[in-house]
Amino acid sequence: MDESCAHRPFVTLAALLLIVAVGRTAGATPCLIFVHGKQTNTDTYTDWNAARSYWESGLSDFIRTATNNFAASWYVVGYNGTQAYWDPQAAGEVANEIVNATNGGNDGGGNHCAQTWAQGGTFWVIAHSMGATVMDFILGNTDPGDPDYDLNGPYDVVGQRLTLAITLGGTHRGSQLADNVCGGGNFFCQAAGLIESCDNATYWLRSSDDVQVKTFSSAPARNVYLTGGYAAIFGPSACLAGEDDGLVQHASTYACNGSASTAYNNSNVCDDNNKQKPSGFHNLDTAHENHDQERNDTNRDNRQAIPTGLWTCGGGPCAAGTTVQSSLSTAELVGLLYATPTSSQPCDPGSASVSGNLPCLECFPGTFAPTPGATSCTPCPAGTVAADAGATSCAQCPADTYSAGGASACTSCPAGTSAPPGSSVCTANTTTTSTTSTSTTSSTSTSSTDTIASTTSTSTTSSSTSTTQSSTSTTTSSTSTTTTTTSTTSSTSTTQSSTSTTTSSTSTTTTTTSTTSSSTSTTQTTTSTTSSSTSTTTTSTTSSSTTSSSSTSSSSTSTTTTTSTTVSSTTTTTVPLPCGPAPATICRLAEPGGSSLNVKDSAVDTGDQVKWTWNRGAQTLLQDFHNPPYSSATYRLCLYDASGKPQPLLEADIPPGGTCGLKPCWKPTGLRGFVYKSRQGLPDGVVSLKLFAGTDGRAKIQAVGRGASLQTPALPLTLPVTAQLVIVNDGSMECWQTTFNAATTSQTSFRATGP
Repeated sequence: MDESCAHRPFVTLAALLLIVAVGRTAGATPCLIFVHGKQTNTDTYTDWNAARSYWESGLSDFIRTATNNFAASWYVVGYNGTQAYWDPQAAGEVANEIVNATNGGNDGGGNHCAQTWAQGGTFWVIAHSMGATVMDFILGNTDPGDPDYDLNGPYDVVGQRLTLAITLGGTHRGSQLADNVCGGGNFFCQAAGLIESCDNATYWLRSSDDVQVKTFSSAPARNVYLTGGYAAIFGPSACLAGEDDGLVQHASTYACNGSASTAYNNSNVCDDNNKQKPSGFHNLDTAHENHDQERNDTNRDNRQAIPTGLWTCGGGPCAAGTTVQSSLSTAELVGLLYATPTSSQPCDPGSASVSGNLPCLECFPGTFAPTPGATSCTPCPAGTVAADAGATSCAQCPADTYSAGGASACTSCPAGTSAPPGSSVCTANTTTTSTTSTSTTSSTSTSSTDTIASTTSTSTTSSSTSTTQSSTSTTTSSTSTTTTTTSTTSSTSTTQSSTSTTTSSTSTTTTTTSTTSSSTSTTQTTTSTTSSSTSTTTTSTTSSSTTSSSSTSSSSTSTTTTTSTTVSSTTTTTVPLPCGPAPATICRLAEPGGSSLNVKDSAVDTGDQVKWTWNRGAQTLLQDFHNPPYSSATYRLCLYDASGKPQPLLEADIPPGGTCGLKPCWKPTGLRGFVYKSRQGLPDGVVSLKLFAGTDGRAKIQAVGRGASLQTPALPLTLPVTAQLVIVNDGSMECWQTTFNAATTSQTSFRATGP
């Protein structure tokens, strides 16, 4: 049973708000670019008026409604809807037209976007039916590492310039009716083939994986938002699994993973974590509309919430299946999403709109709006976070955590580092150690003396040597000086007596004995670490001996040995190297078999290439990437092998922030991560870097380097080979790694999968 929302629902499309708030022109009204669906003839390709009429029915006009009576600028794309979605007259034509629109060019009817890309314009694609599949193919092939990169059009430029796409009844997973038209399904459903032929477009819209767009593309470079209808059409709907709009089943409209024929309803359709790709697809809602009503604005009826959709009820997400609106068309929903003002009532704190008035969007987690009437949400300062949507302030990160700004959660400091409350970075801890070095120098002096009448002379010479050893220690608090002194003195005194003899007298010998008293030297040794100390006492003794003899010369020898060692302590902070002489030891790893490394060493340097994909990786948070569009961190791609060559074999820098040509090098990809693109690949040859956060098994990184600036390692490489991405920021380090133990290798190429 449907349940009405007790409170007026507020649109909560957080990802859209984030993009508009931090995009090239904060809060700018987008130019809407319309891409139609499949056709049975080529009219929309040869006649722009046919493409325009696709969005109309009588007096109803989707474009007029979606642009709020043409208040927003717009552009209509026409392409050959009888060809396969990947065809030059389909995806190729659509890509070229979108670029024309972003350059300020006119469509076939003279309409153009109010601002160009160079002027900071914002662009949304609204795609229906097969138009959604065309956009999946374009946006999933914008990177040199994608399966069909720029196959027949400037897909990379489209991916760079679009802000987002909204699809209506999209055939993301094909249509079961296409299966029937092309000879699949039961006999009753095959009768649909009498109504429509199995042309190229229909053949490539079947629900079989061998023709589906997900097989020939990667995750979209821009977020794709999903809505569609659940008003069945008698007859065709009987051939579709679960809820449908009469032509496309929910499993396809909402880009679900698994089987394209899974029978979903409004309450259990796949959520954002279970899409055909691990990132890029997001649910909006569903409407009581059929396939035609979705695109011609002829029906204003109920809309229902779906899992991870945009509607809130009483401050929280509406339960899936809840009726959230009783008379709102999809065209009206589109017009609502970019917040064209329809009221003079200001936005509540925690929400914002272009005008500052209703309708408003709640601030995305990581942003806040402290006062009513906000025109944009402000990213949380470094050291603070906003965990929930609709925040009016940001909370300080506790001790031993940090945030780089614009974050929804504080990140724990890595092992061996710490941070006070409200920190933007963690700093390395320090430890004190001492090293003692001893050197001893002895000197001996001897003097010769004649001894007459028992007189003894002793001469002693001593020398000492002091050696100072400096030790470097690493600790947060401490100090200490360790001093050890050992002194030993040995002296020997020998006295000779002389005897005088006469015939009438007695000879007397007098022996004088000289004894050197022993002395004790005490050395205090103190070792201090933080608050504890240990004391050790060492005693050295000086001994002496006396010898008598007759009337001869005596010699006295004294040897003094003194050892003195002094240790000084210096406290330093060790900053980890981005690419050290050996691979970093604590890195995030990926599941077996999901990663790859390809190295090509061409005879011409411009043909050199290194491509590393870290796929199905360990949990990675968005904050772990340190916000590269605005960061001062160091980003390095490192490559090592087991040879005796100097390591690393490759160290390539990817600068944060900056512009590449006239455009930012880095772009956020919604809530998942960031993409870096540089045609020139300066300074070290990296032309593309994709960073996607995710839970275990869903995180992904892909780096591509090529051209003359790339320091391609000499081949062949010696196994095992290790590829790493390392990020160093204010003493903390993040690392992602794959080690490859098997490969196909030659003098010109290296290909491996692993780990």
